[in-house]
Amino acid sequence: MNETFENKPKAKKTFTKLILLLISYVIIGFIVWKLATKQVGDPVKLQEQAQKELTTIVENVGKIMIIPSDETPQVAIIQDVDSLKKAQDFFKDAQNGDKILVYTKARKAIIYRDTTNQIVNVALNIGPVTDETNSAPIQQQPTSTTTSER
Repeated sequence: MNETFENKPKAKKTFTKLILLLISYVIIGFIVWKLATKQVGDPVKLQEQAQKELTTIVENVGKIMIIPSDETPQVAIIQDVDSLKKAQDFFKDAQNGDKILVYTKARKAIIYRDTTNQIVNVALNIGPVTDETNSAPIQQQPTSTTTSER
């Protein structure tokens, strides 16, 4: 009755080790699953986050200049500024990461740099903002995470 750990039968030791191993696999599996689901994200939450980013950008630009209040702009992120600079003078002072707000009804385009909270350039009476080299220099926000081809 006064058995020590060393005197236990070999089968009990093996069984205990197996149980501990299984428990650790379950814990590790749960952690990996939790991290994987957190990275994928809930589409509803991603859409809410994108809408919040759009609202923040529009509010920040609205503090610097008067913007159309009767429409929501399309927002894109500049990804390849060099090809855009070659295609249009409008992008001459732009940098990768700058945001472009396009108000189609008002025919206005604004390049905004959120890192410094500055308006980089404004174009009035615009036609479509395009890249004539057919590369993919900008990324649509907030509804798409792929690079738009123009």
